[in-house]
Amino acid sequence: MLWYFKFILIFFPAFFSILIASCSNETIDRNELNLKQGVWDFSFEPEKSERLLVSLIKDARKSIDISLYGFENEPVAHALIEMYQDANIPVRMSTEYDSEYLHGYREVIAAGIPVQLGNSGGIQHNKYLIIDKKYLVTGSTNLTGGMQKHYNNMIFLKHPGLVAEFQKDFDIQWSGYYAGAKDDGHEKVFGTKTWEEVEYDVGSWKVRPYFTPYKSTFASYKSNSRNLADCDSTTQFRNCVSVD
Repeated sequence: MLWYFKFILIFFPAFFSILIASCSNETIDRNELNLKQGVWDFSFEPEKSERLLVSLIKDARKSIDISLYGFENEPVAHALIEMYQDANIPVRMSTEYDSEYLHGYREVIAAGIPVQLGNSGGIQHNKYLIIDKKYLVTGSTNLTGGMQKHYNNMIFLKHPGLVAEFQKDFDIQWSGYYAGAKDDGHEKVFGTKTWEEVEYDVGSWKVRPYFTPYKSTFASYKSNSRNLADCDSTTQFRNCVSVD
């Protein structure tokens, strides 16, 4: 019987640890993140999206850059303030020119987090977060009161190429260039008139990131004489846009 009790004492704690780990897969483990490349999680559930996002923000080590439209999510706002004030993690936010009235932005601005208000000719409709220049969170989810009732998605990636592309777009916004001015911003921030169009392997998918409303920066925009604006309801879609 002695061997039986020894087995229980050795095996059960290990089994319990594995069980706990398997039940808490919505809390981000940086050691596990470091092993993954590409898409490492996605969510269609607002509660899960919120938990994953807060966990990733609190795991930041170097920087947090955020481009958003609306912002009223209390847990995310509190996580950002905690990292900025208590952990001394630089946080930057880029948003719509008239968004400072929203509760989430009022909170982070009062806490000292720098917020760039884009005087945009169009809606600043982005929703992406860059953590430590390694991790990217994007999708359709606005961090507003409607997050709990609207149909949304959120995707979590670790991919240096995709992160670099989104970081370029953020840096242009942070320099004060929005809407049509992004074309000028690209040249002034990066010294080139053309945004190199690149393709990345993300798992089994080939992914090409694009951003709007750049009108002349992407080479394909310049070379493609067919424009959706020239199409009407009587014209077949395939005659208006080339589809690979």
